Amino acid sequence: MTKSIWDTGDDVDWDAVLDVAKELGSNVVLKRLGFLLSKLDMEEKVCKKIQNIVKKPPYDILDFHSGYPKITTSKEYGLVVNVEDRTLLGWMGY
Repeated sequence: MTKSIWDTGDDVDWDAVLDVAKELGSNVVLKRLGFLLSKLDMEEKVCKKIQNIVKKPPYDILDFHSGYPKITTSKEYGLVVNVEDRTLLGWMGY
């Protein structure tokens, strides 16, 4: 997912993506989007908007399919981070 965001980042209207995510009414979608954009050091303005929108707590799980236990939490986005940076960013040579 992070590689796809990175590869298409310059071609995406992130404010429009944010609007669609808000329309979905899913707090966790916003949390995950903001967290991943932050990890990639992309779209700081959109990340700040997301941080101001999301409701935290409750804490949601970053990847509910992951077998990893809780590694840390993201207070900015209200997420339980259960995926290691090397898994998210390994393609960058992290």
